[in-house]
Amino acid sequence: MQDKKIYTSLAAAALVLIVVFVIAGRWPGTTDITGTPQEPRGNETASSTPEGSLNVEVVTISRDTPLYTIRVEHPRFASAPALTSEVDAYVKDTVEQFIQNVQENDDARRETMPEGEDAGSFVYSLTLNWKPSQLNSKYVSFAMHADVFEGGANLRQEVKTFNYDVQAKRAVTLADLFPGDASYLQRVSEYTRQVLAGNLGENTSEDFLLTGTRPTLDSFAWFTFTEDLITFTFPKYQVAPGAAGEQSVTMPRNLEGLF
Repeated sequence: MQDKKIYTSLAAAALVLIVVFVIAGRWPGTTDITGTPQEPRGNETASSTPEGSLNVEVVTISRDTPLYTIRVEHPRFASAPALTSEVDAYVKDTVEQFIQNVQENDDARRETMPEGEDAGSFVYSLTLNWKPSQLNSKYVSFAMHADVFEGGANLRQEVKTFNYDVQAKRAVTLADLFPGDASYLQRVSEYTRQVLAGNLGENTSEDFLLTGTRPTLDSFAWFTFTEDLITFTFPKYQVAPGAAGEQSVTMPRNLEGLF
């Protein structure tokens, strides 16, 4: 009888715990990613989650008007305020420039419509997302990709990358990834040119390819990296005609034996 009372008490206690966890919406040991470390602004929302020992806050901006839609997602880093400020400024400038452009373009479109003809309506759009290559207590490396429709026949695509040394509190340059190698740009140029020619196949344009992969920092401005690899992103029109779109090449950081 005594054992039966004990089992009954344990069962009741377990039931109470289950009810508490269900009401709270989480179980012991889980990480709450719905918190907002900094108060979102306007139509922004934010969530945070630790990536290794690096705390990352992801801000989401969603805006809908009769003229345009905006969808933005970008990171913020409490341990890298300089990087966060740079990312915030880039997002702010991109959004503000988009709104200004579509307002001007739509006004011009309406002003040039033949008299008596209905101008109708366009819904312009901006989508800006981020893709990390690495996020840890040592390095942050990610790309931001924008798809922009501001009128006209084609969607505009843009890319910007961010590479940061968390401990040294400074940006990581491409030269930092090839220490002591004075000819790294030439080797990067040769490698990416060869891979792109194979990827593009019959769509290869020699003029685009040779110009877009010249051994200069401008040619390889957009890159992300991990411990072993570097990924170069080439915006639309840089290494191939527009129909080919954005291109990318991933190469080993150790160039020994590649040439």
